[in-house]
Amino acid sequence: MVGYLGNYLRFNPEVIASGTTRPVVHVEVIAGQDLKGFIEQCRRLEANAPTSAKHLLLIEKEAKPVQMSNQMVALPQGEWFMLDPNVPRDGQWVKLLRGKLEVKKRDGLGTWNEAKQCYGTNNYLYQALRPTVANPDPAKPGDFTDPRYANDYVRNQSSYPHHSWRKLFIPTQGSVWVFRSWHENNPLQNNNVNGIIEVGGNSARGWENFPLEVGKNEEEGSLLAAQVIDVRKKDNPLLKAHATDVRTTGNQTEQVRWWNVEYPVRVGNKRMMKSGWVCERGHEKVLFCSPWAWPGFELSDADPLEYVNWFKRRLAKDHTPNTPLLKRLFELLDEDGNKKISPIELRQGWEKPWLAQTLSRQIIEHRSEWGEDMECWDALDEHMQDHGRLNTSRIKFLEVWEEEKKRIDKLQFWKKVKGKHGFPEDIKVWHMHPLGLVENFAKSGCGCKEITAELLRAISGASISNATLYAPHFIDMFNRFEIKECISKAHILAQMFHESGALQYTKELGQNLSYDPWRGRGLLPSSYTQLSLPVS
Repeated sequence: MVGYLGNYLRFNPEVIASGTTRPVVHVEVIAGQDLKGFIEQCRRLEANAPTSAKHLLLIEKEAKPVQMSNQMVALPQGEWFMLDPNVPRDGQWVKLLRGKLEVKKRDGLGTWNEAKQCYGTNNYLYQALRPTVANPDPAKPGDFTDPRYANDYVRNQSSYPHHSWRKLFIPTQGSVWVFRSWHENNPLQNNNVNGIIEVGGNSARGWENFPLEVGKNEEEGSLLAAQVIDVRKKDNPLLKAHATDVRTTGNQTEQVRWWNVEYPVRVGNKRMMKSGWVCERGHEKVLFCSPWAWPGFELSDADPLEYVNWFKRRLAKDHTPNTPLLKRLFELLDEDGNKKISPIELRQGWEKPWLAQTLSRQIIEHRSEWGEDMECWDALDEHMQDHGRLNTSRIKFLEVWEEEKKRIDKLQFWKKVKGKHGFPEDIKVWHMHPLGLVENFAKSGCGCKEITAELLRAISGASISNATLYAPHFIDMFNRFEIKECISKAHILAQMFHESGALQYTKELGQNLSYDPWRGRGLLPSSYTQLSLPVS
């Protein structure tokens, strides 16, 4: 990385003449000419990466998201269903197994699995029943009384010693997919771990097969630019919902995930944001991958023109894109179609997350200005002479340009470092956007260590006794309040260490919540506020 921090005078004669400066930091992330081969090798090897390493969803340009099927079937009133045990307990849709209810005596039902509330392999407890006669008839509801739903019975079995019969759900052939919200809003599903419910009231509707299918119900238009979405991040504005399909082949059952994403499309001459579903597997131009697939990164050469030729084009107001990269940038940024990219369009582009990500993943190979010979800049002298004097002063453009070249010369560092410590010899190198690189490889979720007394001592300087005392409380707090992100834990710990003097004090010392380090050494004032560690 190469960086400069300080005041910068951009080459603009009016700005320089007025003496105004602009504080900036300039950071470059560059790599030698072997970067292209390195990325290609990464992508080949990444195909064999373990699933646990993959958390990035790449939706390539021109991918075709789909919408849910409208081919629904009616679920008649009185029909019984149960959650498919192979389906995850989250996602927009849930798979239900069709079945029937039967009343059987407890004896002879087989082994009881309390966690699954199931006898044997196929008899799922719905209710425990108490017979009212010596030889009850399963077909006669009047022969039984005091039904206890599964959850209640399992929690209080000893309270119902005479409930010797069972009303069981037995799966039959067939299944159906429904909105999870419809199933969860059925009050009966909370009475058993298997979500056994009856269709009540008006007939409901569902799908015989999973509501999404690759290649079916494709959205109009296609993606304008590749999008890379980290599916582990909470509250990602580009992820609207998710779902999991369950596919069975022979004796093998696998789960396949879908995501509802927001993306930019071009329909005719208009751009708009739309939403649709993409699948992690088998969906053309969609890839579920790890950061080492370098998803969304595009490598391209810069314009081969010399600086003087670029300057001539600018003087002639010739903005025609003459490289694939520039053509792509015009396609993305030229909102009004006037073949020019205005400062407003450029700023608006960076304000759109999808477009900012696309721009930040462009890797450009070109000659670094920090290593060009000054002759390249001297070639502009005659064109500066043509401008005459500045509008607001008697200073000549050429005089300003001579000062600008002095500044450029001071910034030339390449010759001093080339070939040293692996720094490239050639000034033609690959340039990467720092934030694009960081976004791709930054870890998401909690990768930090478990809170231990040793860790607390290392990061706060607390005594071993206090660190040992408070470590379990930190663990309990993070778990109870689901604080999982490393940065959130660090924020809480840093503030708490500061407020408590590295876990020394449990009281806020001083009048009116004021601090007094001398009194903190044991001289307590007449009043103080109690502090509760570690959740203060």
